[in-house]
Amino acid sequence: GAAVIGTDMRAAPQYAALANGTSAHSLELDDLHNESSAHPEVVIFPAALAASELSDCGGKRFIEAVIAGYEVMTRLGKALNPANHYARGFHPTGTCGVFGAAAAASIILELDQEQTINALGIAGSQAAGSMEFLTDGSWSKRLHAGWAAHNGVIAALLAARGFKGPATIIEGRFGFLHSYSDGSDPDKVLADLGKPFEITKTSIKLHACCRYKQGPIDGILSIIRKHNLKPEEVKQVTLGILKAGFPIVAEPKELKYNPKTLVDAQFSMPFGAAVA
Repeated sequence: GAAVIGTDMRAAPQYAALANGTSAHSLELDDLHNESSAHPEVVIFPAALAASELSDCGGKRFIEAVIAGYEVMTRLGKALNPANHYARGFHPTGTCGVFGAAAAASIILELDQEQTINALGIAGSQAAGSMEFLTDGSWSKRLHAGWAAHNGVIAALLAARGFKGPATIIEGRFGFLHSYSDGSDPDKVLADLGKPFEITKTSIKLHACCRYKQGPIDGILSIIRKHNLKPEEVKQVTLGILKAGFPIVAEPKELKYNPKTLVDAQFSMPFGAAVA
């Protein structure tokens, strides 16, 4: 079995990836890649770690696999046009993540070119992650990273045993880019490949909440420090939110001003501003 991080338990690799990805994403203190609006770390590392326990993978191959997983996941996110992808109700970390997880696992398990293509094809039929959790602050978002890691490992294992997946899963008539976005740009998938690698464009959140709240919270904290403000001195806070993030952290107004659950609070800009 593979390690479930933070415990003494071991599980089948795909279930270890599920547990590790879910726990890594649960506090919203993950990494972020701005252009794809995705959190690669919480998908790619759980999948790579789980797959590595099935092979004699060394450090060099592990690093190559992680970098490749980041490339696949984030480039697909960029190509989808995240705002359009969100408008369809999808979460890029879940939908794009499964492809990155499959790519990373395929490298670690030393799949050949045909097998890797099959793994990505299989992964495409498991690309999921609904933003409907925003409606009632449910926990399903935590699973998006875990399921993407789990399904990526499964895709690679199936492909290693000869299971076939569609070679045109990305760009095909019914493929990922056409099915999951109204404004995708397939050219972005390979544009400027490795110049630089996408993993170098990621950062780690400082606040345990949605990425669209990070900048405004930093701005508020900066103003507080600069002017030594006290809470009782603040009458009103006016913020600007990125267009793609507005429906996520500012709508509907009644819910965002009255969060009922932890998830509600993590995705409420008014709450984040008040706490800051």
